[in-house]
Amino acid sequence: MARIGANAAVPESVGVPFVQGECVMAEARGVRRETRATGVVVGWAVAAGCAAVVGLTGALAAAAEPTPQPPNAPVPTRARPLPTDVTPDEGALPTTPAPRPTTPVTKPPVKPVLKPPALPAVQASTLRPGMRSQAVQTLQVRLLRQGFWLSKADGSYAATTSQAVMAFQKAAGLPRDGVAGPKTLAALRKPIVIRPRSTTGHVLEIDKRRQLLLVVDHGKVTRIVNTSTGSGQPYTTASGGRAVSVTPQGRFRIGRQITGWHRAPLGMLYSPKFFTGGYAIHGSLSIPGYPASHGCARVSVAAMDYLWRMKLAQIGTPVWVY
Repeated sequence: MARIGANAAVPESVGVPFVQGECVMAEARGVRRETRATGVVVGWAVAAGCAAVVGLTGALAAAAEPTPQPPNAPVPTRARPLPTDVTPDEGALPTTPAPRPTTPVTKPPVKPVLKPPALPAVQASTLRPGMRSQAVQTLQVRLLRQGFWLSKADGSYAATTSQAVMAFQKAAGLPRDGVAGPKTLAALRKPIVIRPRSTTGHVLEIDKRRQLLLVVDHGKVTRIVNTSTGSGQPYTTASGGRAVSVTPQGRFRIGRQITGWHRAPLGMLYSPKFFTGGYAIHGSLSIPGYPASHGCARVSVAAMDYLWRMKLAQIGTPVWVY
């Protein structure tokens, strides 16, 4: 391909034989300027060839001429091609760094805090002997957890449950009727703390003021049993004399015992444990919420069997009465 002027390229198919020559035409006013030939041109074909080439050169120049821009306009730049021997990972082009993966923060599982079951609401809001329900069982569990003895938590409001409720009412300073009414149920939601007198060994304590029998081991109350002691009322002895129903105070020990029912001068005793003279801890069919005996400490028949079975009132066991 031959070249014309400084930058214009003309295809060889034009058919004009140039040898180191160029043609220059006026751009603005259409005035033809002097054509200067640096090579050898032949005949009239030179002029025709120059005219054709100059026309083609002008068209190419007009197409390549940039659009006028306002003053102080930013100069457009062309993106530089990426070198073939450099990859984007080597920093040839600015790239946005990928976000770092974050490890989700997980909190350790919270262990649930175990609490005693709450007393479920019942329509009557009162639990009494003869009832059988889930609410009664919850009541029994609460009593056992606080140390008040009853035979079993089976949901049946039987005699030992009534005795345990009565013992709790005594400890809480409530009316002693053995019925779990609204006040008793509300008080059961708070633990009752009973402080014994003894601090060492295994001791049976009889608290006459509160009418409770306490099983104490090394200064800790482990079982609380409802009891009824001397009424303080006068009575006639078997020999016809006069006496007062008083449970003696002091520190004693169990000296003898009888299994099963025993007929005594003043009534029937069940499996008595005598701690001084004719005074004993024994089972009875009547253990009210107040002092009612002739001087012994009455407990329920089931509670007396429990003391025997668990060997909590062995011969020689200390008995503190206050």
